[in-house]
Amino acid sequence: TLAQIRDRLAELKSQSPQAGGAADNVLHRYQRNTWVRNFVVKFEEEKIKQLDTAVFKRLNKIDILSDDGQREIAHKLKQSLKDKRAEVRIKTYDELDKTQAEAVGLICILPTDHNNGEPLGESGLKRIINRLYHIMTTATRDGTDKDPSTGSPARDFSREAAGRAGQEKTVVFVQFGGGNFGENDKVRNIESCCARSFASTLHLERPDLRIRVVDFDKNIEADVVSKTVIEELQTPVLFSITGYDKNFIRRVPVFHNTQPALYKRRNIQLSSKDVVLVTGGAKGITAECALEFAKKTKAQMVLVGRSELPPQTKDQDNEIIRTLNRFKEENLKCQYYSCDVTNLESIQQLINKVEKDYGRITVVIHGAGLNTLKRLKQTNSESAYQEALPKVLGAINICKSLEKSTLKLFVGITSVIGVTGMEGSGWYGLANEILNLFLHQFSVEHKETEVV
Repeated sequence: TLAQIRDRLAELKSQSPQAGGAADNVLHRYQRNTWVRNFVVKFEEEKIKQLDTAVFKRLNKIDILSDDGQREIAHKLKQSLKDKRAEVRIKTYDELDKTQAEAVGLICILPTDHNNGEPLGESGLKRIINRLYHIMTTATRDGTDKDPSTGSPARDFSREAAGRAGQEKTVVFVQFGGGNFGENDKVRNIESCCARSFASTLHLERPDLRIRVVDFDKNIEADVVSKTVIEELQTPVLFSITGYDKNFIRRVPVFHNTQPALYKRRNIQLSSKDVVLVTGGAKGITAECALEFAKKTKAQMVLVGRSELPPQTKDQDNEIIRTLNRFKEENLKCQYYSCDVTNLESIQQLINKVEKDYGRITVVIHGAGLNTLKRLKQTNSESAYQEALPKVLGAINICKSLEKSTLKLFVGITSVIGVTGMEGSGWYGLANEILNLFLHQFSVEHKETEVV
């Protein structure tokens, strides 16, 4: 982790200078070549070890949220919870704002068939964000977030403080990603399995909440889903993410370091004849990736950003100009275009122009994104939607515009936040998780294209 890297470098720095300057050499080397450890997430079998049967003494008033398509699960849950002597109400997500009496538990059942088989688009993205926004505002209604003037909590959100006040709340996300959170060949509806990073951020921003994400294969019977949710509610941990596959094996995500030396080379032939479209490509980390890609392949690079190219092309204060000059210094082929990737007509016009001038686009590197650095509660649903557009709708529009083409490679530059969540970047993390799920679907439907 980054913390381990920091601690290890600090340890090296503190070593005796009699060691031949090894620490300074190490630090100097990594200042030139920054690094972190690569990792993968694997879903590993883990059985429930302990149940807190007294949890329903505290969790005695629960709202179950669902759409019409999930009412069977909702009613099974209601009956099981009533057997635990809990007061239970079933509501739609739209009815949350009309709730008068506060519940101490929210069980949020995501839809399985809301999109009627249609691919993700603007309306689906809006539904995802509105649904999660309603959940978040309801779950956090009992307090305020950090004071923006000081950065300090406006009140004590620790679990201990919540327990002392008798206000500990529980939020459960029930989703249907096949037991491994949508990373399989069967899931077609991203709306049904996109709560993991959002829930992780909610946990980081509100540690007083007990949060569960339980992912099921959609073919598991409603009564089994109900029974399992009841069991997960009784696990003693504050935060958990679990999945149940079609064989009803319980798995949890585990992070594993990987060794780049063992990576297999992809069977992709790239040369100076290839045309590479890079969104968000003239600034930041995407620009660095594009430059290294060009050095390796000598391909024609087409950098795309929302900002206009300044009229003074020698303006070294402009990041776009500096990026283009770096390509020029390396004798690499590169052009910059201004385009709003969230507008389908604009991206179609751009692609037509690029292919007319340089030839067929064979590689896409999608790095466009927007991170406003706000806590979940410090924005509204429309702002959250606008934040997700470049990352999600940008990719959707590019794929639509190139649907008759055969790409060699599609790279989505996403963030670890899409897996782990992050305090102050929850909506950006959600956009990254949705993009990852979208590209996974794309890879299933386009076997001829390598998707990273």
